[in-house]
Amino acid sequence: MMEINNTDITTWALPEGAIARFGRGKINDMAFSSDGECLAAATSIGLWLYELSTMQPIALWETERGMVSAISFSPTGSRVTTGNADSVVKVWEMHPQQCVLEIGQRVLNHSIQQLAFSADGHYLAASCPRDPVSVWCAETGRVIAECPVEAPKAPGRIRYSICFSPNGTLLAYMSSTDTVSVTHLETGASIVDFFIHTTRRTDLVFSPCGQFLAAGIQRRDTEPRSSIIYVWDVPKQALEISSEYSGYRTIPTYLPDGTLRVAEVYENEVVIWDTFQQEKRGAFEHRGDTRAARFSSDGQQFAIASPRDFQVWRENAPQTVCLQGHLGNPNSVTFIENGKTLVSGHTAGSGIVFWNVAEKCAQQTLFMDTTLPFTIPRGDLLCRPMKNSWLQVP
Repeated sequence: MMEINNTDITTWALPEGAIARFGRGKINDMAFSSDGECLAAATSIGLWLYELSTMQPIALWETERGMVSAISFSPTGSRVTTGNADSVVKVWEMHPQQCVLEIGQRVLNHSIQQLAFSADGHYLAASCPRDPVSVWCAETGRVIAECPVEAPKAPGRIRYSICFSPNGTLLAYMSSTDTVSVTHLETGASIVDFFIHTTRRTDLVFSPCGQFLAAGIQRRDTEPRSSIIYVWDVPKQALEISSEYSGYRTIPTYLPDGTLRVAEVYENEVVIWDTFQQEKRGAFEHRGDTRAARFSSDGQQFAIASPRDFQVWRENAPQTVCLQGHLGNPNSVTFIENGKTLVSGHTAGSGIVFWNVAEKCAQQTLFMDTTLPFTIPRGDLLCRPMKNSWLQVP
Protein backbone atom coordinates (compact mmCIF):
# COMPACT_ATOMS: atom_id res chain seq x y z
CA MET A 1 0.00 0.00 0.00
CA MET A 2 1.21 3.49 -0.70
CA GLU A 3 0.02 6.91 0.38
CA ILE A 4 0.98 9.39 -2.29
CA ASN A 5 1.93 13.05 -1.98
CA ASN A 6 1.64 13.63 -5.72
CA THR A 7 -1.84 15.11 -6.34
CA ASP A 8 -1.91 14.01 -10.01
CA ILE A 9 -3.78 10.74 -9.50
CA THR A 10 -3.50 9.84 -13.19
CA THR A 11 0.16 9.02 -12.53
CA TRP A 12 -0.28 6.92 -9.36
CA ALA A 13 1.11 3.36 -9.44
CA LEU A 14 1.37 3.16 -13.22
CA PRO A 15 2.60 0.10 -15.12
CA GLU A 16 6.09 0.40 -16.54
CA GLY A 17 6.17 2.67 -19.58
CA ALA A 18 2.74 4.24 -18.98
CA ILE A 19 2.43 8.02 -18.62
CA ALA A 20 -1.16 8.37 -17.37
CA ARG A 21 -4.23 6.41 -16.33
CA PHE A 22 -7.67 7.67 -17.38
CA GLY A 23 -10.39 6.46 -15.04
CA ARG A 24 -10.15 4.71 -11.66
CA GLY A 25 -11.54 1.25 -12.42
CA LYS A 26 -14.93 -0.39 -12.01
CA ILE A 27 -16.07 -0.60 -8.39
CA ASN A 28 -16.72 -4.13 -7.10
CA ASP A 29 -17.08 -3.49 -3.37
CA MET A 30 -16.81 -0.69 -0.81
CA ALA A 31 -16.24 -0.39 2.93
CA PHE A 32 -16.24 2.42 5.50
CA SER A 33 -13.44 2.59 8.04
CA SER A 34 -14.54 1.96 11.62
CA ASP A 35 -14.25 5.67 12.50
CA GLY A 36 -16.34 6.65 9.47
CA GLU A 37 -13.66 8.97 8.14
CA CYS A 38 -12.49 6.95 5.13
CA LEU A 39 -14.12 4.93 2.37
CA ALA A 40 -12.25 2.17 0.53
CA ALA A 41 -13.30 1.18 -2.98
CA ALA A 42 -12.27 -2.21 -4.37
CA THR A 43 -11.88 -1.84 -8.14
CA SER A 44 -10.64 -3.56 -11.25
CA ILE A 45 -7.29 -1.73 -11.08
CA GLY A 46 -6.71 -1.85 -7.33
CA LEU A 47 -7.97 -0.45 -4.05
CA TRP A 48 -8.61 3.27 -3.60
CA LEU A 49 -8.83 4.93 -0.20
CA TYR A 50 -10.91 8.12 -0.03
CA GLU A 51 -11.03 10.75 2.68
CA LEU A 52 -14.76 11.24 3.23
CA SER A 53 -14.56 14.87 4.35
CA THR A 54 -13.16 15.86 0.94
CA MET A 55 -13.96 12.78 -1.20
CA GLN A 56 -10.37 12.98 -2.42
CA PRO A 57 -8.25 9.84 -2.91
CA ILE A 58 -5.39 9.53 -0.44
CA ALA A 59 -3.99 6.10 -1.29
CA LEU A 60 -3.93 3.44 -3.98
CA TRP A 61 -2.56 -0.09 -3.59
CA GLU A 62 -2.78 -3.69 -4.80
CA THR A 63 -2.39 -2.49 -8.40
CA GLU A 64 0.20 -5.10 -9.40
CA ARG A 65 -2.51 -7.75 -9.67
CA GLY A 66 -5.59 -5.53 -9.59
CA MET A 67 -9.08 -7.05 -9.89
CA VAL A 68 -9.91 -6.47 -6.22
CA SER A 69 -13.37 -7.97 -5.73
CA ALA A 70 -14.03 -7.60 -1.98
CA ILE A 71 -12.86 -5.57 1.00
CA SER A 72 -13.43 -5.26 4.75
CA PHE A 73 -11.93 -3.15 7.55
CA SER A 74 -11.06 -4.67 10.90
CA PRO A 75 -13.17 -3.33 13.81
CA THR A 76 -10.33 -1.10 15.04
CA GLY A 77 -9.51 0.14 11.55
CA SER A 78 -5.86 -0.82 11.95
CA ARG A 79 -6.16 -3.49 9.25
CA VAL A 80 -7.97 -3.97 5.98
CA THR A 81 -8.44 -7.20 4.05
CA THR A 82 -8.80 -7.59 0.30
CA GLY A 83 -10.02 -10.43 -1.88
CA ASN A 84 -9.18 -10.79 -5.55
CA ALA A 85 -10.74 -12.27 -8.66
CA ASP A 86 -8.34 -15.22 -8.33
CA SER A 87 -9.58 -16.17 -4.81
CA VAL A 88 -6.53 -14.88 -2.88
CA VAL A 89 -7.18 -13.00 0.39
CA LYS A 90 -4.67 -10.52 1.84
CA VAL A 91 -4.58 -8.76 5.21
CA TRP A 92 -2.91 -5.35 5.23
CA GLU A 93 -1.63 -3.23 8.09
CA MET A 94 -2.66 0.38 7.59
CA HIS A 95 0.35 1.72 9.53
CA PRO A 96 2.91 0.64 8.41
CA GLN A 97 1.31 0.10 5.03
CA GLN A 98 2.15 -3.50 4.16
CA CYS A 99 0.64 -6.93 3.55
CA VAL A 100 1.05 -9.08 6.67
CA LEU A 101 -0.90 -12.20 5.67
CA GLU A 102 -1.84 -13.92 2.40
CA ILE A 103 -4.36 -16.76 2.36
CA GLY A 104 -5.37 -19.14 -0.41
CA GLN A 105 -4.10 -20.38 -3.73
CA ARG A 106 -4.66 -18.51 -6.99
CA VAL A 107 -7.59 -19.94 -8.98
CA LEU A 108 -8.49 -18.15 -12.22
CA ASN A 109 -11.98 -16.59 -12.39
CA HIS A 110 -12.78 -17.52 -8.81
CA SER A 111 -13.59 -14.18 -7.20
CA ILE A 112 -13.89 -13.61 -3.49
CA GLN A 113 -17.44 -12.27 -3.15
CA GLN A 114 -17.52 -10.97 0.42
CA LEU A 115 -15.16 -10.56 3.37
CA ALA A 116 -16.05 -10.00 7.02
CA PHE A 117 -14.14 -9.57 10.28
CA SER A 118 -15.65 -10.69 13.57
CA ALA A 119 -16.37 -7.86 16.02
CA ASP A 120 -13.26 -8.66 18.09
CA GLY A 121 -11.09 -8.91 14.96
CA HIS A 122 -10.00 -12.49 15.73
CA TYR A 123 -11.81 -14.17 12.84
CA LEU A 124 -11.95 -13.45 9.12
CA ALA A 125 -14.54 -15.03 6.81
CA ALA A 126 -14.79 -15.14 3.03
CA SER A 127 -17.39 -16.35 0.55
CA CYS A 128 -16.56 -17.55 -2.95
CA PRO A 129 -18.79 -19.10 -5.66
CA ARG A 130 -19.12 -22.88 -5.47
CA ASP A 131 -16.73 -23.14 -2.49
CA PRO A 132 -17.42 -23.49 1.22
CA VAL A 133 -17.50 -20.30 3.26
CA SER A 134 -14.09 -20.19 4.94
CA VAL A 135 -13.31 -18.80 8.40
CA TRP A 136 -9.68 -18.21 9.42
CA CYS A 137 -7.74 -16.84 12.35
CA ALA A 138 -7.08 -13.27 11.23
CA GLU A 139 -3.58 -13.30 12.74
CA THR A 140 -2.24 -16.60 11.43
CA GLY A 141 -4.53 -17.69 8.58
CA ARG A 142 -5.27 -20.97 10.37
CA VAL A 143 -8.58 -22.50 9.24
CA ILE A 144 -11.26 -22.24 11.94
CA ALA A 145 -14.24 -23.56 9.98
CA GLU A 146 -15.47 -24.36 6.50
CA CYS A 147 -19.23 -24.11 5.96
CA PRO A 148 -20.64 -26.03 2.96
CA VAL A 149 -22.51 -24.18 0.22
CA GLU A 150 -24.82 -25.71 -2.40
CA ALA A 151 -24.33 -24.91 -6.06
CA PRO A 152 -26.92 -22.49 -7.50
CA LYS A 153 -30.17 -24.13 -8.54
CA ALA A 154 -30.87 -21.52 -11.20
CA PRO A 155 -28.67 -19.84 -13.83
CA GLY A 156 -27.15 -16.46 -13.04
CA ARG A 157 -24.62 -15.05 -10.63
CA ILE A 158 -25.51 -15.51 -6.95
CA ARG A 159 -23.80 -13.57 -4.16
CA TYR A 160 -23.26 -15.65 -1.04
CA SER A 161 -23.47 -13.21 1.87
CA ILE A 162 -21.85 -13.67 5.30
CA CYS A 163 -21.89 -11.95 8.72
CA PHE A 164 -20.72 -12.65 12.27
CA SER A 165 -22.82 -12.30 15.40
CA PRO A 166 -21.61 -9.46 17.70
CA ASN A 167 -19.88 -11.88 20.10
CA GLY A 168 -18.17 -13.69 17.22
CA THR A 169 -19.50 -17.16 18.07
CA LEU A 170 -22.03 -17.45 15.22
CA LEU A 171 -21.69 -17.11 11.47
CA ALA A 172 -24.73 -16.46 9.27
CA TYR A 173 -24.31 -17.19 5.58
CA MET A 174 -26.13 -18.10 2.40
CA SER A 175 -25.81 -21.86 2.18
CA SER A 176 -27.93 -22.10 -0.99
CA THR A 177 -30.05 -19.87 -3.20
CA ASP A 178 -33.04 -20.36 -0.88
CA THR A 179 -31.47 -20.91 2.57
CA VAL A 180 -29.76 -18.75 5.19
CA SER A 181 -27.84 -20.88 7.69
CA VAL A 182 -26.43 -20.04 11.12
CA THR A 183 -23.47 -22.07 12.44
CA HIS A 184 -21.68 -22.09 15.79
CA LEU A 185 -18.01 -21.60 14.96
CA GLU A 186 -16.41 -23.23 18.00
CA THR A 187 -18.50 -26.41 17.93
CA GLY A 188 -19.29 -26.52 14.21
CA ALA A 189 -22.93 -27.22 15.08
CA SER A 190 -25.69 -26.00 12.78
CA ILE A 191 -27.95 -23.69 14.82
CA VAL A 192 -30.78 -23.08 12.34
CA ASP A 193 -31.64 -22.89 8.64
CA PHE A 194 -34.05 -20.18 7.47
CA PHE A 195 -35.85 -20.72 4.17
CA ILE A 196 -36.21 -17.75 1.83
CA HIS A 197 -37.62 -17.23 -1.66
CA THR A 198 -35.17 -18.06 -4.42
CA THR A 199 -32.97 -15.00 -4.45
CA ARG A 200 -30.55 -13.18 -6.69
CA ARG A 201 -28.79 -11.61 -3.76
CA THR A 202 -29.08 -11.43 0.02
CA ASP A 203 -27.57 -8.90 2.45
CA LEU A 204 -27.24 -10.13 6.07
CA VAL A 205 -26.69 -8.32 9.38
CA PHE A 206 -27.03 -9.27 13.07
CA SER A 207 -28.64 -6.91 15.59
CA PRO A 208 -26.30 -5.44 18.25
CA CYS A 209 -27.76 -7.77 20.89
CA GLY A 210 -27.18 -10.81 18.66
CA GLN A 211 -30.76 -12.05 19.00
CA PHE A 212 -32.01 -10.99 15.59
CA LEU A 213 -30.74 -11.59 12.06
CA ALA A 214 -31.97 -9.31 9.26
CA ALA A 215 -31.82 -10.20 5.57
CA GLY A 216 -32.44 -7.99 2.57
CA ILE A 217 -33.63 -10.28 -0.21
CA GLN A 218 -33.31 -9.28 -3.87
CA ARG A 219 -35.97 -11.50 -5.37
CA ARG A 220 -35.51 -13.44 -8.58
CA ASP A 221 -39.11 -14.47 -9.26
CA THR A 222 -40.89 -11.11 -9.65
CA GLU A 223 -41.37 -8.69 -12.52
CA PRO A 224 -40.95 -5.79 -12.07
CA ARG A 225 -38.12 -6.53 -9.69
CA SER A 226 -38.88 -6.29 -5.98
CA SER A 227 -37.29 -7.09 -2.65
CA ILE A 228 -38.18 -8.11 0.87
CA ILE A 229 -36.80 -7.73 4.41
CA TYR A 230 -36.86 -10.68 6.80
CA VAL A 231 -35.95 -10.43 10.48
CA TRP A 232 -35.53 -13.70 12.37
CA ASP A 233 -35.29 -14.36 16.09
CA VAL A 234 -32.29 -16.69 16.08
CA PRO A 235 -32.68 -18.29 19.57
CA LYS A 236 -36.38 -18.90 18.93
CA GLN A 237 -35.69 -19.95 15.32
CA ALA A 238 -38.72 -17.95 14.23
CA LEU A 239 -39.60 -15.23 11.74
CA GLU A 240 -40.10 -11.92 13.52
CA ILE A 241 -40.73 -9.47 10.63
CA SER A 242 -41.47 -9.78 6.92
CA SER A 243 -41.80 -6.56 4.89
CA GLU A 244 -42.03 -6.24 1.10
CA TYR A 245 -40.50 -3.34 -0.83
CA SER A 246 -41.00 -2.17 -4.39
CA GLY A 247 -37.30 -1.31 -4.84
CA TYR A 248 -35.25 -3.98 -6.56
CA ARG A 249 -32.84 -4.25 -3.63
CA THR A 250 -32.97 -3.61 0.10
CA ILE A 251 -29.83 -3.30 2.24
CA PRO A 252 -30.36 -3.55 6.02
CA THR A 253 -28.20 -2.35 8.90
CA TYR A 254 -28.65 -1.95 12.63
CA LEU A 255 -27.86 1.26 14.48
CA PRO A 256 -26.04 0.87 17.82
CA ASP A 257 -29.36 1.40 19.67
CA GLY A 258 -30.95 -1.57 17.84
CA THR A 259 -32.92 0.46 15.28
CA LEU A 260 -33.21 -1.34 11.95
CA ARG A 261 -32.41 0.92 9.00
CA VAL A 262 -32.92 -0.06 5.36
CA ALA A 263 -31.71 1.42 2.07
CA GLU A 264 -34.34 0.72 -0.61
CA VAL A 265 -32.79 0.91 -4.08
CA TYR A 266 -34.78 1.73 -7.23
CA GLU A 267 -33.61 2.20 -10.81
CA ASN A 268 -33.45 5.98 -10.28
CA GLU A 269 -33.61 6.59 -6.53
CA VAL A 270 -32.46 5.39 -3.10
CA VAL A 271 -34.70 5.81 -0.05
CA ILE A 272 -33.37 5.35 3.49
CA TRP A 273 -35.97 4.03 5.98
CA ASP A 274 -36.31 3.56 9.69
CA THR A 275 -38.25 0.32 9.42
CA PHE A 276 -39.68 0.19 12.94
CA GLN A 277 -41.20 3.66 12.69
CA GLN A 278 -41.77 3.42 8.92
CA GLU A 279 -40.12 6.83 8.71
CA LYS A 280 -38.18 8.05 5.69
CA ARG A 281 -34.75 9.26 6.79
CA GLY A 282 -33.52 10.42 3.41
CA ALA A 283 -33.75 10.02 -0.37
CA PHE A 284 -31.52 10.84 -3.31
CA GLU A 285 -31.29 10.22 -7.05
CA HIS A 286 -29.45 7.10 -8.17
CA ARG A 287 -29.22 5.88 -11.77
CA GLY A 288 -28.46 2.40 -13.02
CA ASP A 289 -27.96 -0.99 -11.44
CA THR A 290 -26.05 -1.21 -8.18
CA ARG A 291 -22.46 -2.39 -8.35
CA ALA A 292 -21.77 -2.07 -4.65
CA ALA A 293 -23.51 -0.59 -1.61
CA ARG A 294 -22.58 -0.36 2.06
CA PHE A 295 -23.68 1.31 5.29
CA SER A 296 -21.13 2.63 7.78
CA SER A 297 -20.99 0.70 11.04
CA ASP A 298 -23.07 3.34 12.85
CA GLY A 299 -25.67 3.52 10.06
CA GLN A 300 -25.17 7.26 9.65
CA GLN A 301 -23.58 7.01 6.19
CA PHE A 302 -24.43 4.99 3.09
CA ALA A 303 -22.36 4.58 -0.08
CA ILE A 304 -23.64 3.24 -3.38
CA ALA A 305 -21.90 2.80 -6.73
CA SER A 306 -23.54 2.64 -10.15
CA PRO A 307 -21.99 2.51 -13.63
CA ARG A 308 -22.20 6.32 -13.74
CA ASP A 309 -20.83 7.38 -10.37
CA PHE A 310 -20.82 6.63 -6.69
CA GLN A 311 -22.48 8.63 -3.97
CA VAL A 312 -22.25 8.93 -0.20
CA TRP A 313 -25.35 9.81 1.83
CA ARG A 314 -24.96 11.26 5.31
CA GLU A 315 -27.80 11.64 7.76
CA ASN A 316 -28.92 15.27 8.17
CA ALA A 317 -26.71 16.40 5.27
CA PRO A 318 -28.45 18.56 2.64
CA GLN A 319 -27.34 16.37 -0.26
CA THR A 320 -25.18 13.42 -1.16
CA VAL A 321 -21.51 13.69 -2.07
CA CYS A 322 -21.03 12.46 -5.61
CA LEU A 323 -17.85 11.33 -7.34
CA GLN A 324 -17.32 10.23 -10.93
CA GLY A 325 -14.41 8.35 -12.47
CA HIS A 326 -15.14 4.72 -11.56
CA LEU A 327 -16.47 3.63 -14.93
CA GLY A 328 -17.25 0.26 -16.42
CA ASN A 329 -14.44 -1.54 -18.20
CA PRO A 330 -13.52 0.14 -21.52
CA ASN A 331 -14.45 -1.88 -24.60
CA SER A 332 -13.28 0.59 -27.25
CA VAL A 333 -11.04 3.66 -27.53
CA THR A 334 -10.06 6.08 -30.28
CA PHE A 335 -8.21 9.39 -30.67
CA ILE A 336 -9.91 12.33 -32.38
CA GLU A 337 -9.06 15.97 -33.09
CA ASN A 338 -5.50 15.08 -34.06
CA GLY A 339 -4.87 13.29 -30.80
CA LYS A 340 -6.11 16.09 -28.55
CA THR A 341 -9.06 14.04 -27.34
CA LEU A 342 -9.28 10.38 -26.40
CA VAL A 343 -12.75 8.84 -26.57
CA SER A 344 -13.52 5.66 -24.63
CA GLY A 345 -16.67 3.56 -24.64
CA HIS A 346 -17.47 1.65 -21.45
CA THR A 347 -19.55 -1.34 -20.41
CA ALA A 348 -22.54 -1.51 -18.07
CA GLY A 349 -24.06 1.87 -18.86
CA SER A 350 -21.00 3.99 -18.04
CA GLY A 351 -21.35 5.76 -21.39
CA ILE A 352 -18.79 7.43 -23.64
CA VAL A 353 -16.08 9.58 -22.08
CA PHE A 354 -14.20 12.36 -23.86
CA TRP A 355 -10.77 12.79 -22.26
CA ASN A 356 -8.65 15.90 -22.64
CA VAL A 357 -5.25 14.36 -23.30
CA ALA A 358 -3.17 17.42 -22.42
CA GLU A 359 -5.04 18.06 -19.15
CA LYS A 360 -5.42 14.33 -18.41
CA CYS A 361 -9.02 14.74 -17.31
CA ALA A 362 -12.54 13.88 -18.43
CA GLN A 363 -13.92 16.65 -20.62
CA GLN A 364 -17.45 15.29 -20.73
CA THR A 365 -19.36 12.03 -20.45
CA LEU A 366 -22.02 11.13 -22.98
CA PHE A 367 -24.81 8.79 -21.89
CA MET A 368 -27.52 7.50 -24.19
CA ASP A 369 -29.91 10.17 -22.88
CA THR A 370 -27.59 13.12 -23.66
CA THR A 371 -26.37 14.87 -26.80
CA LEU A 372 -22.91 15.19 -28.29
CA PRO A 373 -20.85 17.60 -26.18
CA PHE A 374 -18.88 19.29 -28.93
CA THR A 375 -18.16 19.26 -32.65
CA ILE A 376 -16.17 16.26 -33.90
CA PRO A 377 -14.62 15.87 -37.36
CA ARG A 378 -16.99 14.23 -39.83
CA GLY A 379 -16.80 10.46 -40.05
CA ASP A 380 -15.14 9.76 -36.72
CA LEU A 381 -16.54 6.53 -35.26
CA LEU A 382 -16.73 6.78 -31.49
CA CYS A 383 -17.87 3.50 -30.01
CA ARG A 384 -20.69 1.02 -29.71
CA PRO A 385 -22.52 2.00 -26.53
CA MET A 386 -25.49 -0.34 -26.87
CA LYS A 387 -26.31 -3.53 -28.71
CA ASN A 388 -27.05 -2.76 -32.41
CA SER A 389 -26.61 0.99 -31.76
CA TRP A 390 -23.49 2.59 -33.21
CA LEU A 391 -22.80 6.25 -32.46
CA GLN A 392 -21.24 8.04 -35.42
CA VAL A 393 -20.90 11.70 -36.28
CA PRO A 394 -22.99 12.45 -39.39
